[in-house]
Amino acid sequence: MKYLFAFLLFFISTVALSQENTTITYDLESEIPKDTTATRGELSNGLKYYIKENDRPKDVVNMRLVVKVGHLQEDDKQQGLAHLLEHMGFNGTKNFKKDKLVKYLESIGMTFGADLNAHTNSYETVYKLKVPSSNLKKVDKAFQILEDWAHNMSLKDDAIDDEKPVVLEEFRARLGSGNRVGTQVVKFMYEGMPQLRYFSDEKLENIQNFESRHLHRFYKDWYRPNLMGIIVAGDIDPSYVEKKIKKHFSKLVNPEHEKPLFSYDSVPYHKETRVKIITDPEKTTTSLSLDFININPIKRDKILMKHQKESFLIGMMTAMLNKRLVELSNSSKPPFIAAGAGVRGTLSKYHGKFSINASSSEEGVLEALNAIVVELERVKRFGFTKNELDEIKKNMLASNETFLENKDDWYSSSYLSLLEQEFKNDWVLYLKEWRYNFTKTVLTQITIDEVNAMFNFYYHEDNRVLILTAPEKKDLILPTEENLLSTIKQAELNTDIEKYVTKELDNQLIKELRPKGSIVSEENHLYEIKELVLSNGAKVYYKKTDFDKESIRFKAFSYGGNSLLSDQDYIAVGQLVPLASVTGIGGYKSHELPKVLAGKKVNVSSYVSIYDEGLNGSVRGKDLETLFKLIYLNFTSINKDEETYLSIVDKIKASTKNRKLSPSNLFYTEINKVTQKGNPRYINMNENDNLERLLDSVPYVDIYESYTERFKNAGDFKFFFIGDFDEDILKNYTEVYLASLPSTDEKEEYKKSTYKNVISGKRIEVHKGLEEKATLLISFEKEAEYLKKEHEALRMFGQIFRTRLRNKIREEKGGVYTVNASLKHVGRPFSKYTASINFNCLPENINVLEEESLKVLREFIKEGPTKKEVAAVKESWILNRKKALETNGFWLNHMYNKVYWKHSFKGINDYEDKLSEISHKYIKKTAKKYIDKPSFIAKLLPELKAETNANKEIEK
Repeated sequence: MKYLFAFLLFFISTVALSQENTTITYDLESEIPKDTTATRGELSNGLKYYIKENDRPKDVVNMRLVVKVGHLQEDDKQQGLAHLLEHMGFNGTKNFKKDKLVKYLESIGMTFGADLNAHTNSYETVYKLKVPSSNLKKVDKAFQILEDWAHNMSLKDDAIDDEKPVVLEEFRARLGSGNRVGTQVVKFMYEGMPQLRYFSDEKLENIQNFESRHLHRFYKDWYRPNLMGIIVAGDIDPSYVEKKIKKHFSKLVNPEHEKPLFSYDSVPYHKETRVKIITDPEKTTTSLSLDFININPIKRDKILMKHQKESFLIGMMTAMLNKRLVELSNSSKPPFIAAGAGVRGTLSKYHGKFSINASSSEEGVLEALNAIVVELERVKRFGFTKNELDEIKKNMLASNETFLENKDDWYSSSYLSLLEQEFKNDWVLYLKEWRYNFTKTVLTQITIDEVNAMFNFYYHEDNRVLILTAPEKKDLILPTEENLLSTIKQAELNTDIEKYVTKELDNQLIKELRPKGSIVSEENHLYEIKELVLSNGAKVYYKKTDFDKESIRFKAFSYGGNSLLSDQDYIAVGQLVPLASVTGIGGYKSHELPKVLAGKKVNVSSYVSIYDEGLNGSVRGKDLETLFKLIYLNFTSINKDEETYLSIVDKIKASTKNRKLSPSNLFYTEINKVTQKGNPRYINMNENDNLERLLDSVPYVDIYESYTERFKNAGDFKFFFIGDFDEDILKNYTEVYLASLPSTDEKEEYKKSTYKNVISGKRIEVHKGLEEKATLLISFEKEAEYLKKEHEALRMFGQIFRTRLRNKIREEKGGVYTVNASLKHVGRPFSKYTASINFNCLPENINVLEEESLKVLREFIKEGPTKKEVAAVKESWILNRKKALETNGFWLNHMYNKVYWKHSFKGINDYEDKLSEISHKYIKKTAKKYIDKPSFIAKLLPELKAETNANKEIEK
């Protein structure tokens, strides 16, 4: 308790001191004012509801049923059943028999997963719906679905038995090194807590063997109205929604004898530092985690203004510490590969923890741990600096200005999330004007002493846990627990730790600017897209919008990329060229530039890929000139810094050293051996230490020169801007910073590789992995020229097929949890259509599910989709298109793709007409044309589940 008490004493005293010297507008003990435009209510049975009308996006309404019940309320006979019950909501209710609920929603254009979903955790179960609001009959049915979930699930024995294997497959999909290690971490860190039952093997056994009456009992006891909330946000009349909520939920009745909610308010306490070393045969990296668990529960009856200020202080503390850690990781001899800190949740809802995580080389564990503790001690002894605080304040105040600019442009999902938090008493849907003014006022007043006090509240010696995780290898010698504890102690006693000094940086981004160029011509295109041709040959395309106030996005490209390299250089230099950009620009290292840009909302990144090179970025309107300056520097001033490059190379070597231990890595490597056989531009990085040899053999100067070569001719680039800007200002910056860039008359095109490996009927089997889990990947491809109508028809085929396949192998067979099936066009290196089927399952089921998948596909090709299925997909696409048309992302990609692929800008207004031309018969015809025999079928099986049909031909 002493840490909490000391912090609160300091916190209160600083507020009082501030009151003596400054006019304080806000009483921090008062509640955060709620957004009164939202409708809130409570029925007589205790059910609460929250409604917010909002037309972003138009004609869509989001709904949620939130039940304040999760795994914690399970008794010994009910382990795992809270999650199974969530699944049963989609497998039969009073008004939607068996799978009719999912099929109905898909028939109106909704997608399972994106528009229809649910989740369960220790404290809650949440059911999620998204439906069109332009048709009130569909909205009415959505409320019926919510009501059915609340108290009318069927829970029939046959449906329960059918769903059990699906739930078990969901858990199985998580199996692997990460799950094994993570489970050991949680069990050690929270030893003795009842929440650990969720991680027990007994849970899976119980799901397989429980009696259905225990599921009924859980539903009856806990799904009661006084634990429920209905959240609705979208383009709909709140009064209509309120009437529907009262109609559907007023009749719900609480049990006569209510069970009290189990409340676990404590975490294990230990004065000493607990240490655990965990190794795993499939773990590929070495990592440290130092956690400081708060022993004092934080319970909030009300959400107060002081809670908002506390979140600011935590954000400032972690941001400043992370900047120091990034600076260390970017040094010439970094003590770790990467490190990061944050205040995070625990298994207890009411307890948080302060965590510092670092990844290191196998040999550098103690060096990494020492560096972390030294940095923590540096803050403890000397605190953060005012310069660091000023930088963070500038960034937070800039974000606050962006918040104000976009306060009227929130999407319904944002309202939905905050209202859900309000119901759970985690936060509130606040009054936006209050949030802006409060943030502006309080951030200005926060002192460095307050931030340091927050750090000292979280950094303490008791309830500290150190965990080292690493690969399990015979030749790997790790530090002992005693070594680790000794390293912490030595760092804490280190008397040579000095105060952190902020490096002074020149804030003038461009030291010397080339002479201004000019716009030589302008052209107007469809949809208010404008094109500028610059004096150096570059072209600029832009479209002014007001979708997001003061928000601007940007792209640029030039054809060529690494395709212009020889095969030999492609294998060597081409693989490493992207590393040239991470050394920084304009003389600033990558961790220094954010300091220079403090208070500005801007980012620019450059790339070199196989077929092109370019830039991406975004900016707040008032910082537009800074965006142009960064673009300019990316062309003219990429740092030539071999020391930083070599440091990055060392970190890559350390982090990829054990990649061969990963079953999935080996699986896709074996696939590439088959698909890339004979490709002069492919090298298997997992064989013969190829990656290490490459990193050691290619001179940095070759990489740097290859990268800068791609950006020496700005006249061959096309630039794209979309957003809320002044056109005259955009044109002026274009002339100053883009038209002035160096250029030549050369116009390049990318080169297509002549390599073509046509694979048919190949089987690939990899036997790697400890878990009883298998992966199946079936791949198809066929060479074909791109035709828009065929492309859209195949996309529809793929979406409908995915639903049919899910219905067969998940809902009917219970063999999988998630089914991935995709179909797309690939334009390079040659034009073709590709399709794939991919899922995880039990090893003993993989052959049967392979046959079932191909059978469903063959039957679907033969029969084709129904009119009803096609109509549902079209309705979904049209709805999504309407939403997309109101976003900058859609229009930026529209401009970019049309120019890149040398198409006209048309194709927006006739979208629905073009879709109407695609009939169910045309889809069937197109699928028959392009989907034939699999090119390969690949299986990843556990090491002891080897089969003997590798490389057999596949029957058509």
